Parts: sequence; C-alpha cells; structure tokens
Amino acid sequence: MTPGLDENKIFIVGRGETDLRLDVPFHKPSLVRYLDRLAAHSAGLATIRQIADRVVDGPFGTQLKVEEYVEKGIPLLRVSDVRTGNILKNGLVYISPEKQEELARSRVLPNDVILTKAGAILGYSAVFPEELIEGNITSHLVLIRCKSNIIPQFLSYYLRSELGQKQIYRWGNKATRPELNTQEVKRILVPLVDFSTQQRVIETMKIGEARYAKLRKTAKHLQASIDKYLLDELGILLPTKPENTIENRISSILFRELMGNRFDPFFNNRPSIELQQHLVVSGAVKLHSLVQLVTKGETPLWRGDDYQQVGIPFLRAQNISPDGLIGNILKIDENVDNRMARSKLFGGEVLYTMAGTIGVACIYPECYGRANINQAIAKIVLK
Repeated sequence: MTPGLDENKIFIVGRGETDLRLDVPFHKPSLVRYLDRLAAHSAGLATIRQIADRVVDGPFGTQLKVEEYVEKGIPLLRVSDVRTGNILKNGLVYISPEKQEELARSRVLPNDVILTKAGAILGYSAVFPEELIEGNITSHLVLIRCKSNIIPQFLSYYLRSELGQKQIYRWGNKATRPELNTQEVKRILVPLVDFSTQQRVIETMKIGEARYAKLRKTAKHLQASIDKYLLDELGILLPTKPENTIENRISSILFRELMGNRFDPFFNNRPSIELQQHLVVSGAVKLHSLVQLVTKGETPLWRGDDYQQVGIPFLRAQNISPDGLIGNILKIDENVDNRMARSKLFGGEVLYTMAGTIGVACIYPECYGRANINQAIAKIVLK
C-alpha cells in the first residue's frame, strides 16, 4: 500500500472513472490495483457491452405475476434455477406462449448467459441449454447474448470466478443491498483470450465439476452411514414412522404438562414425544450444559452499513452446509466487525442455522481466519 494512503479514502488519479461512481468502496486502492493487474493481461480486455449483442434484464413484477404461471408452456427462469451453474428441467415454472409474446424483450434463447443481479443472490450464472428451445427470465436476472468471439460457457465460468465476482460486487455495492443494473453489467471487463484458451478453461472446469459431483455423492453416502453408526453407538432407537391415519395425526397432552411449555401440535406430536423419551432414557443432556456461549450475529444493513469488496468475511445461512462453507461470502468493514464483537469467529466454533433452512451445522475452520455471522446463524462455543 502506498505510504500515507488511507484505504478508506477516495484516491483517483487519471482513471477516467469519476463520472461513473464516487463512493469509497468502488475506488479502494487494493481493488483498483487488482483491476490494474487484470488490465495488463496480454490478450487485452473488452467490456461485456463490446462482446455481447444483447444485455437485457427481466420484466418488472407488475408485468409478470405468480398467478400467470401455467403447468406447461415456455420455461421461466428464476434465481433458484441458476444457483448451481446448470439450468435443469426439474423445478421450472412456465408461462403461456401469449405471455411470452408480451414479454418478447426478455426472451431467452439457447446459449444465452443468465446472471443473477440482486441482493444475496448476486453473481450466479448459467448458460441456457438448447433442449429448452426458448424461455424468459424474472426481474432478478439478466440475459447476455454473446458475439461470435466469446463462448457462452467460458463467460459464465468467468463471471463465477474471482475475477468476475470482484467486478460484479464492485459495481453492485449499493447503499441498501448489492444490486446491478444492465448498464453496470455491460461495464464488466473480460479478457479477450483466443478460442483454444476459452475451450481449455471450459474443459478444465467441467472435469473439476464432475469430480466434485462424484466426491459429493460419496460424502453423502458416508454421512448417511455415519448417522446410523452414531445412533447405534449411543444406543438410541428412533421411533418408527407411524401410519398416516387420523388417529396418528391427532396429538394429545395433559394440561399440566403444558405449563411453561409449547402447546402447538407440531411440537407435541407423537413421534416427537417418543423421540424425546428415547433420548432421556439413553442419558442425553440439554445442550446448554455443554456450551460456554450461544449467540447470533446481525445484518449490518439495518444500521446503514454496506457490504465491502474487501474486509472481514461475513457468513449468511446459505453459506452453511454439512460439507462446510459454500457459496459467495460477503465482506464487512473491520469497524462493523468490531461492533459485532460477540458474534466474531476465530475458528473451531459450531455454526447452526436458525432461519430459512433450519438445522444445518458445520464447524468454522481456523484456516479461514476471522469472520462474522448474520442473525440467521447461531455461534456455539463448546466447553
């Protein structure tokens, strides 16, 4: 870092970007230096505006409502269809051909690159497959139709890489939540590497994805066998699933047992009660007797703080999986991290999701360094 240069102050010299953005995170010297290294690529750079024939986002919510979805018709892509990097037929929703004509502006064709552009779902991408013939997109997505010098799958991988993500979040960092518009998507820089290099990148990534899928399948199989092994070792016999009869769907409990407790049917259904009884018999104890601290984080945005391009890793519920940390991890300023001192992570803590997808747990590894969490995650420090 340049001596005397404050990382949190604007420092602009001859880059011609003052007409674009004046906010501090956009011009942080560390990020500018990173992009300077990208600009030095021997192949040269082009913006998405220059390599694309079309860059269009989806229709406003008032133009497309959920009640207009149909059982069969034209595939309508939502954010959930893009998360994995591959658009699959399972789970798609559809609109009628008449609605497709009405929304012709955002019509998607095979080999269009689809990019998510808002909030916690910013920066996912996938290529629209030929077998779907045509489709459309919702308002949180952008379609990019490449010119002949860029292979769509290469662009999709590039946008999901660190090179693409840094630019996406640089432009997307806003006062309320991360979000891109189509003009900002068009300004993202892409190396103009030749076709053979693009193809090698694609082949390497596909090999890596196939290997990851195989290892993940093996891991899930092992995890399932570990569950049975653990229950057997602890001597816990789970209650058998009851038949789906009216009698078995009715829960009953003595009123005196409800005092100071929950009285909703879900909490007091027969399988849950039997499970509790099995755990008591096997010598289980309450979690609070094993832990030193249980706490949760908060969302920086409610105090007016923005996410950063660089800084302290900030975990959300979607980053927690049984396999460890996944997905795009946001960053917060060190001052925000210090304010959220109670939920700081240093390594070895158990992380447990409490909202959205409830009950997913993993251990935060020490090798990741410091981090923090939002309000949907519990930090558990064991005795």
